Amino acid sequence: NYATFIRLIFIGIMVLHVYYSGIFNFDYSRNLKGIAPLVKTELSAGERIFLYNYHETNAVTFYMGRICSYLDTPDELIATSKAQKNFFCLIRDRDRQLLWSMLPDLGLKVVGSFEDITLFSKTS
Repeated sequence: NYATFIRLIFIGIMVLHVYYSGIFNFDYSRNLKGIAPLVKTELSAGERIFLYNYHETNAVTFYMGRICSYLDTPDELIATSKAQKNFFCLIRDRDRQLLWSMLPDLGLKVVGSFEDITLFSKTS
């Protein structure tokens, strides 16, 4: 019967979808959770943290209790770091390697890291 065959195929696809979707992987923002204690000690409660090319506002709010903004391009990173008196930014390793040569010129120093994410700061 064709209808039964379609139902079985649909159920099979849904079972495989649940298995391969990662729906039971609850630790989506492991790196942010891991670096949160460092961020909490370095930034006061009202200070803003910037995320470079990383859109995880909910995880920052939940794990760090800080306000965050996104920086998506090197130009945004340069302009914002120059405009801010105190600047804190989380950059993932894949992006850090691309930006590494410009970070010292901006006065950014490594504060610490966890897995694939590094906290950079500039304080006056």
